Amino acid sequence: MPSGEVAEAVLAACALASGGVLRGFTRHAFPYTDLTKIDDLLNVPGFIAGVTNPTFELHPEWWDVLCDLSTGRIKISAKIEPAAATEGMVYFQQQNPAYAPLVSVHSSGSSSTPDLTNDTLFVNDILKSINARHGERVIRAKWRDWVTKFTRIAAAFEETVYGASALYIGSDDLENVAAGLPTGHGYVWVDDVAKLRELAGNVTRIEGWRNTRSYYSFIQDLAQLYTVRPLKGLDLHHMHDRLRTQRLSHLQSKDIYIPFAKHVHSYDEICLCFPSRPTLVEVPQSVREARLSAHTQEMEAEMRSKLEKEGIVPEGRRIS
Repeated sequence: MPSGEVAEAVLAACALASGGVLRGFTRHAFPYTDLTKIDDLLNVPGFIAGVTNPTFELHPEWWDVLCDLSTGRIKISAKIEPAAATEGMVYFQQQNPAYAPLVSVHSSGSSSTPDLTNDTLFVNDILKSINARHGERVIRAKWRDWVTKFTRIAAAFEETVYGASALYIGSDDLENVAAGLPTGHGYVWVDDVAKLRELAGNVTRIEGWRNTRSYYSFIQDLAQLYTVRPLKGLDLHHMHDRLRTQRLSHLQSKDIYIPFAKHVHSYDEICLCFPSRPTLVEVPQSVREARLSAHTQEMEAEMRSKLEKEGIVPEGRRIS
């Protein structure tokens, strides 16, 4: 395969894996390299490199994952060392002893490890979209959603283990209660069991990410976005996910829909409320129709009151 195509594949991998959300991937990218630069390459703590020399395939100690572009075959190195125990991993296991074995098994990298991260479902969905020729925009959007989901899970992990997270910037529940706003923020699971299982499966990758430049760059990006974000007191993504994920009572649903109708008005607020996913199109339409209906009723009542003051009945006849 020509070196130019290999280099393009490396840069495409950086764009895809970052989801357009995380930064720092190209900093450790080597679009094309060869055996003369292997020492410099191995000194980089994590890299994405493009090569054409088949000798690299014979040295699994040099790489973790190898993708053969000509055949589409992907190999995982047998030389990968198990993830070292970190402070966050130990804290999570101590706080959740029932899920400690899941952390240990998942960090071992065994092929029989249960898929607690739902990676298999995600990859199958991507392959299904590719086979259906959904186009690059759809594939990129799914990757972006996946990376965004990971950052939100990482925030939940930090709050669970450390009590707070630098990945969440916003008002706390006490401030929302005082202001009469709904409480809650962050990623939403069906129940606590599903939450702890997914956190257990992501412990090693979250702890690994927390020590990278990408993590700190993302925190800076969140801080900048928060300064221009509308509705700083509400986590609309969290509220919407509750409606979509959990089985809520009518009263619980009301406590979410009422703030939607009360606080979501401008175009930017609507965009913040409803992420651009095909499955969400029906929701904003129904909310819009409900709001238009309520607004129409208010206008009708106001007009009726004015007509009655002028001595005209609603049917158009003047009161004698």
